[in-house]
Amino acid sequence: MNKKMKIGLLYTLIILFFYVGIYGLASFLDTYLAKALIVNNILFYTPLGLFILGLIDGHGYGFSVRVPVLAFLLFPLTIFNFGEWIWYYQVIYSLCAVVGWLLGALLCHIKNKSL
Repeated sequence: MNKKMKIGLLYTLIILFFYVGIYGLASFLDTYLAKALIVNNILFYTPLGLFILGLIDGHGYGFSVRVPVLAFLLFPLTIFNFGEWIWYYQVIYSLCAVVGWLLGALLCHIKNKSL
């Protein structure tokens, strides 16, 4: 397995954790704590995690659309958790990944230009 495939697998596992893993953790918690974890995951953790992952990928590899595409394609897994497809979350999460990726690619370009 080459380096790009390993990194892609790592990104996939991280995104799956935000989309599915946190809900598995919430099942072991108190009801109020589980609700707080799920709400915070929807509003803060997932968008921030996707932004940071996109930033890291963009900074390391420049224009590689791996993270935004994974964020967009893996989102339908949330249908199993919520029982419905919430399209605006998919758009927001994908935009967070794209903004992070573009900012990281810009930082990579500036770094390479200054060298």
